[in-house]
Amino acid sequence: MSRPGIKTHSRLWKLFTALAVLASLVIYFAPAAADDIAPAESTTKSDAIHISAEHSQDWHDGDTFTSVLRGRCHITQGGTDIAANEMVLWITKQADSGRDHVTAFLDGDVRVEQPGRTLTERSLLLDLVTGGGMTIHVRQRIEEKPATDDVLYRRAWQRRTRGTLPRIRQTQFRAPGPADESPPDGPSLQPFPETSDIPLNPPTNGIRRFQIFSRSQVPFNAVTQQSTDTVPPETVTIITGGVNVQVEGVRAPDGTLAGPIDLSADRVVMWRQGDGAFSAVGEESPDQPLRFYLEGNVVVRQGETVIKSKRGYYDARANQAYIMEAELRSKVPNIKNDVRVRANVIRQLAEQSFHAQGAWITTSEFGKPGYRIEASDIFLDPRPASWFFGGGEPEYNPETGLMEPEMQLWATTLNNTFRFDDLPLFYWPKLSFPAEEPDIPLRRLTYQSDNIFGSQIYTAWDVFMLAGWEEPENMRLNLLLNYFTERGFSIGTDSAYKGEDLFNIAGTYSGNSDSFYIHDSGHDNLGRRRRDLDLETKDRGRLRMRHRHNFPYDITFWGEVGYLTDYNFLEQYFEDEYDNGKDNETYGYAKQHLDNWAWSVIARGRVNDFFTQTEWLPRADLYTLSQPLFGGALTWTQHSWLANANLRTVQDPGPEIDPLFSPLPWDVDVGGNIASTKHELNAPFNLGPAIIVPYALGEVTYWEEDANAEQTTRLYGSLGVRGSLMFSKYMPEVQSDIFNLNGLAHKMLFTADYSYSESNVDLNDVPIYNEFNDNSQEEFTRHMITTTYGGMLPATVDPRFYAVRTGAGRSVTAPYHELVDDQQVARLAWRNRWQTKVGPLDRPRIKDWMILDFETSYFPDPNRDNFGEDFGLFGARYQWNVGARTSLYAGAGWDTFEGGQQLWDAGVLSKRTDRGSFFAGISQIKNSSGLDSQIVTLRVNYEMSPKWRSTVGTAYDIGENQDRGQSVTVTRQGKDFNLRVGASYNPSKNTSSIGISVEPRFINLRSNTFSGDSFSGSGGTR
Repeated sequence: MSRPGIKTHSRLWKLFTALAVLASLVIYFAPAAADDIAPAESTTKSDAIHISAEHSQDWHDGDTFTSVLRGRCHITQGGTDIAANEMVLWITKQADSGRDHVTAFLDGDVRVEQPGRTLTERSLLLDLVTGGGMTIHVRQRIEEKPATDDVLYRRAWQRRTRGTLPRIRQTQFRAPGPADESPPDGPSLQPFPETSDIPLNPPTNGIRRFQIFSRSQVPFNAVTQQSTDTVPPETVTIITGGVNVQVEGVRAPDGTLAGPIDLSADRVVMWRQGDGAFSAVGEESPDQPLRFYLEGNVVVRQGETVIKSKRGYYDARANQAYIMEAELRSKVPNIKNDVRVRANVIRQLAEQSFHAQGAWITTSEFGKPGYRIEASDIFLDPRPASWFFGGGEPEYNPETGLMEPEMQLWATTLNNTFRFDDLPLFYWPKLSFPAEEPDIPLRRLTYQSDNIFGSQIYTAWDVFMLAGWEEPENMRLNLLLNYFTERGFSIGTDSAYKGEDLFNIAGTYSGNSDSFYIHDSGHDNLGRRRRDLDLETKDRGRLRMRHRHNFPYDITFWGEVGYLTDYNFLEQYFEDEYDNGKDNETYGYAKQHLDNWAWSVIARGRVNDFFTQTEWLPRADLYTLSQPLFGGALTWTQHSWLANANLRTVQDPGPEIDPLFSPLPWDVDVGGNIASTKHELNAPFNLGPAIIVPYALGEVTYWEEDANAEQTTRLYGSLGVRGSLMFSKYMPEVQSDIFNLNGLAHKMLFTADYSYSESNVDLNDVPIYNEFNDNSQEEFTRHMITTTYGGMLPATVDPRFYAVRTGAGRSVTAPYHELVDDQQVARLAWRNRWQTKVGPLDRPRIKDWMILDFETSYFPDPNRDNFGEDFGLFGARYQWNVGARTSLYAGAGWDTFEGGQQLWDAGVLSKRTDRGSFFAGISQIKNSSGLDSQIVTLRVNYEMSPKWRSTVGTAYDIGENQDRGQSVTVTRQGKDFNLRVGASYNPSKNTSSIGISVEPRFINLRSNTFSGDSFSGSGGTR
């Protein structure tokens, strides 16, 4: 059978084939036969040989390089060009002359073009010698290992060693002569007889040929008798002693020529029409009956498909087979594994169509894999590959001149039982899926147990396989079915996709979506002081859809729908996403870059009323970045925008839902029109080695409703100067294998930025339409007001004032322009880089070997700007990349006023190749509330063996003498599946849990497997 993806024959191709056959017959009966090809005057042994093909499999056997090539094969030397569908090459170099010697077997529509003449053959064997060099160009090399079992190679080897068909006479390719032109030691060419029992003319489209020979060095035995029970009479031949049968010219039911078939067995019975005489070779019409019964170590090969069994039956006229106790293997393009079907009975219905009964299917190399689909019936047949969502579109076939679909081997299974070893897990009546991914539709299976959800089972199922649909290219869709003994059943989905030219609109796109629903019968446990909370609704869940589209002219569109049913759902069921992920929003956003100009438009609505969000109805922005003015003497940057907005804040959900809730000082419900424009002019110049940049910044913003629900226009201006001065020293003599140093460069940069700013509106009167914290951070601040500060947030920990002190809102393009106020400040920094070179000598790259930074800010008006202290915002950062896998780091952030932040951390991270990683660190958090925490964290990930990996993590607060949690996971990495067993303890929620996860590992061969999504889905597990 031909491999999936080979183009089917068209009517035009049949016409070309018929003309080629006619030409070959004319050439055969002409006075100059194939054995009398005259040399081309334009070709000499000094001409280079050029070889090309679509696919190849190569290997070395001593001094001989062997290659099996398929698809548009060409050999060119001088004025001779030879083309074929497939070919096998043996290449050696003559030690004494230095010339390359090539023996080539070409098969399938062979065409030899020489100046003034053309030869067409079914197959040819030829020798070539060149002293001008040789090139081989192949689009894809499948793998580098011997293909001696390949049916093409076996046919080529038999032709080479036995000389059963005529070859091109050695003329200009290898002229008879001196011994120095003979091939070197290695597989030698045997002399070809001038005559043969096989007719010289190859089989035409109307001829079927068979050959019978021993499959070992021991000759076979044949007994023939005439059958008189049939009309017309048949010859029955019983062959024993190990037999190999090759049949060419087999026709498919639609009349197209099928690939050659190779049969081998210990014993064979052959039925064919005839007068009772036995012949080991023969040619006849494809309409004539030719049948074989095979028994003992049966092997059936056709194309990329191999069937092994104990006994079977093959009908060459119908190209159908009936194989018992069989295993079918079929190669899939672009992957290394075979599709395997083990069955009680396998019926071959056509060249690429099979029906297996009492079977299972897998890509695992294990004899009986741990995970498998067992089915009453499995059907394999080729189908056009899906071209939805921009992939797998029909391709132009230059041989036929038609657009032809890419073919894909497809499996349909009935009455399926999914087994883990011999344990049945699940039953499904029908599945349909690409044969290259025959693993069960169960994508994930996880068991956990804790006192929040009880015993839990998480599963993810491939929807396309369950429904028997063809899966679109570059798309994933999973069905999530989970069960919690303390909560109930849940159902959900997760999906991801990407592609090009959606709806024939140029551009790339990607996205994903998640959904989850549960009728919850429990209570929420969200940590200390919130361990038993009522539910707002028992019907809980979420829907999230995100899409990104890149259009021509540098236009990008983002869209999202984010819906949650209640206040605590996300934190309870998807805690990691709640703490670290992007907020759930519903919006559409478009942006375009035009050199140093850009514009954007956004429309956003609030669908979750338990989060503070601004509705943009809509908003439009215009940016200009670093536009030179007056010949470059000045540089202009601006950001202007217009919007209609509604700022909607969260309301108190009540103590049953959140007993720690407290409103934030800037939470106000206001709305209306907003207009703002912000500009900066700077005039950079050099003062010796220093770069000096004086600048002036101004902003005008109008709010229809400010924090007091009144119209306000704010004027904000800032004058300043910033500068930088760099020193460097290069030390190429510094070399150390211990510290991985290949030269050393020390670069030191001093920066300073002084600014004087004024605003006519107090920060407390400014509405914060642009959120500057995530929802989880805002909720943490609300809880801190209740638990730590007695209902009133001190200014020293108010994030708005911290943003003003750090200058977070001063930039022209700052997303939260509201966070500016009267201020005078000088920001100073001293930054150091020690750099070395790593990598290959011809392509070294620069690496930061050590980093050391210091920074601080000076406030001339400390009572107004820095809570009474002249200096503040002290910061330091240190990192030493000791080697390629080990780093030491330390950092600090410090304020000297009472109640200011006192933060520092230090640690070491080491990654030992793929064997594992180690992290140890300590961090301090201290502020005015009495919080004084020093948390020690340890994480170890270690691969104990190729099959076992362990992960351990722990955290302990030595400042407050409190345990912060532990976790341990052990993973068993198997061929068929990964098994994870883990346990964890969370003292905040006063819960411990254990978990077991099973993930099938059948090679993920599906053509639509992809990575790099714009957004990553939750997967439906916590």
